Amino acid sequence: MHDRCGADAALTTHSSGRLRRRLTPAFAPMSEVTIDFIVRDPWRMVLVEEGPWEDVASNLRRVQSRLYGCIDAAIDGHLAQQFPESNGKHVTVQLDCYSVPQEDVSKFFEAFSSSVLLIPDYKDALQSSSFVAGIDFQVSFA
Repeated sequence: MHDRCGADAALTTHSSGRLRRRLTPAFAPMSEVTIDFIVRDPWRMVLVEEGPWEDVASNLRRVQSRLYGCIDAAIDGHLAQQFPESNGKHVTVQLDCYSVPQEDVSKFFEAFSSSVLLIPDYKDALQSSSFVAGIDFQVSFA
């Protein structure tokens, strides 16, 4: 059985660009990414998206920002700070979708999840991070 941690658990991260890894310097103001819940064993950061969506493009940009926030939180140690037992573990970023345009979200999610960790800054940061062993992605529709 999976153990859920803190509904509406919030982790913080700061964004500095779309093509480069987002950095979270200690002196920079930090924006907040809301992770709807955390699942232990295996570790999953779950984002819930509910529709219907009127403006698909703007919602996909918002989801992309949330996904980047999860990656940053895992790599930079914000997840491990709030849940020390996750330190050094493999993490899945999971997007659970309800009443959203499945075809659009599926295409977006496939493109994002297959390429984001190939961005040199993210690839290098993941390899050098002591906070996470690896990151996978999963999407589901209901």
